[in-house]
Amino acid sequence: MKKLASLFIILFLVVFSFNCGGGEKSKQAEKPTPKKDTTAQTFTITEMEPFSYCALEVTGPFTLFEEKVNILMAEMNKQGITPSGHMISIYYNNPETTPPESLKWEIGFKVPDTVKISEPLVIKKWAFKKSFCREFKDAGTKIKNFYNETYKLIDSNKLVPAGPPMEEILAKPVKDPVNNTLIMNFKLYIPVTEKKTQEQEKVEETKK
Repeated sequence: MKKLASLFIILFLVVFSFNCGGGEKSKQAEKPTPKKDTTAQTFTITEMEPFSYCALEVTGPFTLFEEKVNILMAEMNKQGITPSGHMISIYYNNPETTPPESLKWEIGFKVPDTVKISEPLVIKKWAFKKSFCREFKDAGTKIKNFYNETYKLIDSNKLVPAGPPMEEILAKPVKDPVNNTLIMNFKLYIPVTEKKTQEQEKVEETKK
């Protein structure tokens, strides 16, 4: 996706001043299976427990990110909602093929299942148990390639995407004085499922 690099640079520039995660580790249960990818970076096939999160849903261009983060934090404070862990962001469209005004995305924080939430916030559930997970810690200009490589790795491991990508932002961006770039750090989760064999597809076709 050609516009992903600029998208995530905007995201990182805005979101860290609001990151309430600090040094707190996520309470979600993960069972990683480390492997090596073709770019000499590790990835895991991660099993995680479903979790609830408080979200602000957005339809519109990513240039609204700063405004929406301000609304999210103000509403959470107003409603007495205590965030857990790092801020997460979830994206439902490909910005290469979707008009900016039609892009659907959301930002939020994990919260207990019992929390009471009022509009404009909503409580949602991340129900995907199996995700392809990679950590990015490099110059922001390399994010586009990182995403492209990740989807290629998913395919080469006989998996297919099964849900929207979610980012968990791990650390504040740091400026590299030598290259004059921002070093980003986030963990990417892409829900996946096993790729069906031709035999399985034929069996399913006969059942229709």
